[in-house]
Amino acid sequence: MKLRLRTGIFRGKMKTEQLAELSFILFFSEALLRTLVTGVLGQRHISSWIGMLLPYVPLFLICVRNPRRYIKVDFIVIFILVLVFFATTLLLHPEYEPYYRRSNYGVWDHVLKPYRGIYAYLFIRLIDDPKRILNCMKISGWVMLPYFFYRVYRGSWSTVTATGANMEATYSVTFGYEVLIFALIFLYLSLTEKKSIYIITAVIDIILMLVGGSRGPILFVGLFFVLYILIYTQNIRRKGLVVFLIIAGSLLVYIFYNPILVLLINILDYFHLSSRFLRMLLAGTISDDSNRFNIWNASIQMIKNNPFGYGAMGSRHEIINYIFAGYPHSIILEFLIDYGVILGSFLLIVIFGYAFSILFSRKKRDWCDVFLPFFCAACSMFISLTYWSRAEYWSCLALGVCCFHDMRRRRTT
Repeated sequence: MKLRLRTGIFRGKMKTEQLAELSFILFFSEALLRTLVTGVLGQRHISSWIGMLLPYVPLFLICVRNPRRYIKVDFIVIFILVLVFFATTLLLHPEYEPYYRRSNYGVWDHVLKPYRGIYAYLFIRLIDDPKRILNCMKISGWVMLPYFFYRVYRGSWSTVTATGANMEATYSVTFGYEVLIFALIFLYLSLTEKKSIYIITAVIDIILMLVGGSRGPILFVGLFFVLYILIYTQNIRRKGLVVFLIIAGSLLVYIFYNPILVLLINILDYFHLSSRFLRMLLAGTISDDSNRFNIWNASIQMIKNNPFGYGAMGSRHEIINYIFAGYPHSIILEFLIDYGVILGSFLLIVIFGYAFSILFSRKKRDWCDVFLPFFCAACSMFISLTYWSRAEYWSCLALGVCCFHDMRRRRTT
């Protein structure tokens, strides 16, 4: 695909499939685009907009060339439903307006900006082919590597504290989860194709996660390995061997726990880098929950007080008392708060039920190949982040729709 893209650009001619792939790659590399455009044009409002809208230029071209194929009606319907959901909620709860309008974590900033997660649904649906999606994500992962190195090299991130104050931090929760999806893509390619370039890239991504991110993403690297073994290892004895190796490796790490951590921290210190994750391990504070249990308790109390739901972003007005972001740090609690216990439970059952059918059905194995990394990355929403903004969540929905249409086409042919 790289060769087709390159020759198409140099000849000045690109097929709609190539433009769709280019649009996809640009979207999932948008953070790098904005950084580059801002570096060239300076810290101006228009610079950010140019970076955000670049992926939509090839998208516009293919929609003009072939609107029947590339204008995705299901995305338009979902987008309108989201807008209607927010509008209806605001009519019923006008007191939510300050939380919808705020510059950080508001509706525009967190849901509707052109680089936010909901648009990942559109770009996944544009490609609509598991092998091409995986290939495009691989290219985006390589394109994003310099950006990840740059962010870690800077050593500080502008962030918003739990009380809403702006500050410079030595790590970023969001950064770790940004790297996670690419780390999982390259882990999958490492295990299936066993090429050294994929193994090296996966290791680099994981190291960057440890250095610049929080402790959370590591849990979902582990989840990926567990699901991969369950899905792709057919031989029971082989599964047992893998489990034994994991246990043995864990025991070795446990025995040499402190010496390994001290060595890693000393290496990072030599390069003037710091890892919050490793220092927390060494200090014995890795189990700190960053006020998460208080947030979850408050969310559960909200559900008890009103099991019929609070509407779109309905947790913000209460959870902001515990953390400025205002979301429950759990997709299950957030669904139950937003949609109510009955509808929220139904939606969660449907979403996760179909997700597991993709993961464990032999008929859907080609879609499982690309779905598995996205699903494991999306599972981070069990302990952090919000489904409204995460590309992994919307990507999983889009992959589910793609798989559904593909299965229906196979049955009718």
